[in-house]
Amino acid sequence: MDLALLEKIAKNEVQPFEAYVRDEARQLNLKKGRFVRFRLQSPEMPRMLNGIFRMISGIPLPLAFAQVALRRVKTHQMHGWDVQDIKLLLQYAKGIKIKIETDDVNLAITVH
Repeated sequence: MDLALLEKIAKNEVQPFEAYVRDEARQLNLKKGRFVRFRLQSPEMPRMLNGIFRMISGIPLPLAFAQVALRRVKTHQMHGWDVQDIKLLLQYAKGIKIKIETDDVNLAITVH
């Protein structure tokens, strides 16, 4: 960590976890994500409803919408994670792809 960042931690201007993530992102040259794309499919839903979900999910949403949605998540559903920490980690998640496949639903999340 550089001296300026350590001074901000000492003055309580920046939390230590936030400073750590910023420093690691700078060292690894991580890019900030700007948009999130969701794809949702369910074999049990009618075909027309799946088509509507495909049209809606084809439009990338700004990352700010995902951060607003995180505010509505209850803390006991986060398994010990703090919402602020997840928001900070989401910012540096450009290029991340998450696929969740179950018997009921197939969900794909991509950060651009």
